[in-house]
Amino acid sequence: MQKPTERGTATTVNFLAEQDGPPERDLKRMLADTFAHLGSVKAAYLARVDYGCPSEQHVALCIVTDEADTVEVVEAASSVFQSMFNSGAHVDILPLSKGEQSRISLVCRPFFTCQVQ
Repeated sequence: MQKPTERGTATTVNFLAEQDGPPERDLKRMLADTFAHLGSVKAAYLARVDYGCPSEQHVALCIVTDEADTVEVVEAASSVFQSMFNSGAHVDILPLSKGEQSRISLVCRPFFTCQVQ
């Protein structure tokens, strides 16, 4: 079983749709609060994805952040996720490139965007 903070090796990511429902909305609210306090996340999406095999879909937290801040953001997001779901559940956490940001925006809206002050 992959731990929430382990780095995967997928080279193909297909963004399918927004992952949404009552538990996901609670998760998004808690993550949005966490990201607002961190100040380093520019945008975040909760999406259904596949990694080149359409029959194997996953839920992914997709984040836009500076590379230097990625580890801190992943650890904070993992902590929020683990506090809400049982230890057998996991979510993939994917830092997004600019190209991936364009592709995900076609099928999913961000649940968090940085509010510039």
